[in-house]
Amino acid sequence: IRRAARWIGEAGAWMSCWTMGLNQSTHGTWNTNALVNLHLATGAICRPGAGPFSLTGQPNAMGGREMGYMGPGLPGQRSVLADADRAFTEELWGVPEGSLRTDAGRGTIEMFERMAAGDIKACWIICTNPVASVANRKTVIAALEAAELVITQDVFEETETNAYADVVLPATLWAESDGVMVNSERNLTLVQGVVDPPGQALPDWELIARVARAMGFEEAFAHTSAEEVFDELKRAWNPQTGWDLRGVSYERLRTTPVQWPAPTADGPDRNPIRYLNDGVSQALLERADGTRPRLAFPTPSGRARLFARPHLPAAELPDDDYPFVLNTGRLQHQWHTLTKT
Repeated sequence: IRRAARWIGEAGAWMSCWTMGLNQSTHGTWNTNALVNLHLATGAICRPGAGPFSLTGQPNAMGGREMGYMGPGLPGQRSVLADADRAFTEELWGVPEGSLRTDAGRGTIEMFERMAAGDIKACWIICTNPVASVANRKTVIAALEAAELVITQDVFEETETNAYADVVLPATLWAESDGVMVNSERNLTLVQGVVDPPGQALPDWELIARVARAMGFEEAFAHTSAEEVFDELKRAWNPQTGWDLRGVSYERLRTTPVQWPAPTADGPDRNPIRYLNDGVSQALLERADGTRPRLAFPTPSGRARLFARPHLPAAELPDDDYPFVLNTGRLQHQWHTLTKT
């Protein structure tokens, strides 16, 4: 630990890359807070060759978060818990003020617990296999058996979760449809379908849109391509956080990947420093004394926040009765379910 501290202290620019072991623990949020604190304290952030990078365990996990699919998320790094974010999104989507719900659940584990208890009556599972991958599978199975309607959407027919589905929707693989992937370093890459999907398989966005149109939301889900979905998403650019895809298009991505923030089509393809206080992708911050800091973080003061977190041991440690620690492991070529050891 002392040697690592010396390396970090003397490095100037240093970079951390972590995987889900840090996040998916009983103190995961505090763990990542502590790591980001260390970057802030040493100034190793928003500089070339420096910064914290979460290496997520799913394809396009970063992109999905920017779309707003996690918990209380809304497009463009927004949240239903913020009044201004809800109002912006309601206007973007053309829905009446107050339409977006302000309550948010606690996450996947609680969702299955509530489903098993009968509080949640239906679920639509897209591109994941919770019977195999979520902790305490007995609860997941009990939940799916208790639900009145279980819809799954997958490219494989025989998965552990599909066995409990009332309806299975056939989706497409990455090579069978178009889409934009976003990496941890904010790099957008266009993945273009190269083979025709088999049978009645359709891209995820189109399956969702068809169901929505059948429910009466024809105008809101009238997209005819993934490119149209992306064009709508660009309108959700966020001047508070600097999330800005306005200068990115499928046409541009057919030539080269682009790193956001990318406000203009004729701007550089690489934009390595985030939170630049340039008044382009973020609202310009000017302090009371007339100075303009180089960086402006998405806080009321424009300054980054350090969250002091105490070190806590794991929730369960080995003892005489339970002396073993069991861990999931994956080899480099392994992927998601059926391949964990």
